Amino acid sequence: MRMSPENPGRFSALMRFILSHTPDTRIQLTERAHPRAESGIHRGDPARLASFLETQLGLAIPPSKEVLRAVGLLDRLKIQGAFWAESAFKDPLATALRLLRWNEELRLAGWQGQVVSPRLGQLAKLVEGAEPGIAERTSRVIEALKVQEVDLDTIELLGMARSEQPVLFRHLLDALEAKGTEITETTVERVTGKGDLAGCLKEGYSPAGTGELRLIRPQGPLAAADLVAAWLAGLDGLEGTVVIGGDEILDGALHRFGLPVLGVERAPGSDPLMQILPLVIALGWAPQDPHLALELLSLPESPVPPSITSRLIRALKQWPAIGSPDWKEALEKGISAITEDDRRKRVGERLSLIFSTGASREEFPATELEGRVAALETWARGKAKADEAQTGRWDYLLQQLASFRMLYQATGLSSLARPLLEKLIKAATEQVALPPVRIAEAGIESVPEPGAILAPVRRIVWWNFTERSAPSVERSMLTPDEKAALEHQGCEFPEPAVQAAQFSRAWRRPVQMATDSVLLICPKFGADGEPEAPHPLWDEISSRLEPEQTANLAGELPPSVARSRQVPALAVPEPKREWRFDPTVTITLPDHFSPSSLELLLGNPLYWVLKYPGRLSYGASDPLPSGVLTMGSLAHKIAGDLLAECTNKALHDPGHAAELAERRFDDDGPALAADFFMPGRERERARLRNTIIGMTRDLFRHLHEARATVAAVETDIESEIDGINFRGRPDLVLSNPDRCQWTPGFPRLGDVQFPTPMQSPPAA
Repeated sequence: MRMSPENPGRFSALMRFILSHTPDTRIQLTERAHPRAESGIHRGDPARLASFLETQLGLAIPPSKEVLRAVGLLDRLKIQGAFWAESAFKDPLATALRLLRWNEELRLAGWQGQVVSPRLGQLAKLVEGAEPGIAERTSRVIEALKVQEVDLDTIELLGMARSEQPVLFRHLLDALEAKGTEITETTVERVTGKGDLAGCLKEGYSPAGTGELRLIRPQGPLAAADLVAAWLAGLDGLEGTVVIGGDEILDGALHRFGLPVLGVERAPGSDPLMQILPLVIALGWAPQDPHLALELLSLPESPVPPSITSRLIRALKQWPAIGSPDWKEALEKGISAITEDDRRKRVGERLSLIFSTGASREEFPATELEGRVAALETWARGKAKADEAQTGRWDYLLQQLASFRMLYQATGLSSLARPLLEKLIKAATEQVALPPVRIAEAGIESVPEPGAILAPVRRIVWWNFTERSAPSVERSMLTPDEKAALEHQGCEFPEPAVQAAQFSRAWRRPVQMATDSVLLICPKFGADGEPEAPHPLWDEISSRLEPEQTANLAGELPPSVARSRQVPALAVPEPKREWRFDPTVTITLPDHFSPSSLELLLGNPLYWVLKYPGRLSYGASDPLPSGVLTMGSLAHKIAGDLLAECTNKALHDPGHAAELAERRFDDDGPALAADFFMPGRERERARLRNTIIGMTRDLFRHLHEARATVAAVETDIESEIDGINFRGRPDLVLSNPDRCQWTPGFPRLGDVQFPTPMQSPPAA
């Protein structure tokens, strides 16, 4: 850096700071504000200015994450009689975050901890000694400026007034000005757009529907992204095009249409690796949810080896529960199949920990959390070492695990409640900044919010032009008496109307700074399936218009896309009685038929061909069986086991059989049909329990009345009819007396019930 000849102790005018309403514009739209591209020009918001000055003054320390500051307050929230006590009892972390935000807002407004009411006294005592936030850091910079110099020549307030800043930031500007820094205010230049853009915020506006200003409302974000990409692809050039609030969905559509991508950051937790920690912790709660186990087993990378994953998924499809006999057998066989002794031991210990319950319904012990996090860290480090090409991805998982450990250890709690634990996992995941899927390319500029448009541009695409994306004015936490007392002591609090006006000025910028066109994108439904409403700016524009005039500005497609992008209709499928394959596929007669496979062949031959000779089946990640299927399977299992105990023996007394069924439902049910034993399923569980008990009592009463004997239960039988081999497994065979007529040469069958859908027939 060269020195200024007028003042050798200061840097030259290269050291400038431009303040605007947006924290990060990322692109140099304000060319008039800084005609030379010099490295000494910085831009940002007042908070970033404070951070810049901390570095200049030698005060810079890594700022604490807001959630970590809040976690440090959890133990202090237990103050008796505090005004936040009831909220802290229900959600301590959210309460701590809200109190920290209130403290920052008050201190930025000039509050220095004065006890003008019992509430503010409690708040001041709560945050005393806590990790500093932006307000305390700014105060520290102001104090340092009294005795130290900074090399900052000018500060330009671009599109904002000095009087709009909070009191503390105004004091910071005063302190800098006292040290010789020049403070200037610059108005953002506006332009007059073409066609429907001209005068859209003024009285007497009458749009002609020429397309310069248009709101489109596709069904959802995916359809909206394709429309935007199609519109951009049909333009004569992309120079001067800016996208507001682009995301991964829009970036994907731009890539598919061969357009430059924005390089937007991925949403927190969007990498499948970020789902491992939440799933492993969730499986520690009792009772265990089998659907979460299926999610963990279905991930592309999972702490469960692929050779064991397929076995466990099959066990879950048979009995949707962790710990069923099929599950235990699959787990044991999968681990035993690992040839290396060390690896077999490591995998066994890891899976034993992951699929065990370490917590009750209320609290999760910190020691159990540490065991699971340590196991995942060891596994992730091994994967990173083995997969050098993808080491960066595994580093993100390790960052998530380290952040989570730091958070739950900072609470100082020996056990954590479920709501708090889930919030800490979410916070740890949000602290991992995932890189963009695609690197930003030149051609289309991107800004995070409408207030970042600081100079004229050609066209603007406002993505996610929704009511949910608009900032809102929140109600002050102060009572009128508290506010009056603090204002008497020099504090200043913005009026809600003033804040709303500031927001409105910021979101008007796109229609005031675009010369050619503005495209507003508001899907009818968001990515979460919830209905969307247009941004408040649309109300400002349409409130002056008649319905037919508003219709000129809204539609499904921009006119250029509607004219040039036509998709031909596909032919309507017609039913076919015969299907022919080329080359010819020969299907031979199977070795044997089961009753269910024969029924399928006669009822739906194509399905039979695909299932048996074709060996097609449902995917591993398909939903687990539930509802009636699970009910029938559990009833079949309990009744079948009781009948098997009576094979060629005296039957259980109906009352005793009902007692045994009740006991086995309670003892074995969670390991066979876990869905019905999850919280919130009490009503369905009670109904199923009573049904199985009553069914068992009635079944054994009928057998007693018929004086029947159980000859066999679930026993394989074979026979041949007209050269076709049949093989089946009847649920129940009775004798003394026989319960059905039989044909000579065919085995005697009792009251046969063919396998339930949960029990697959023998392979063809």
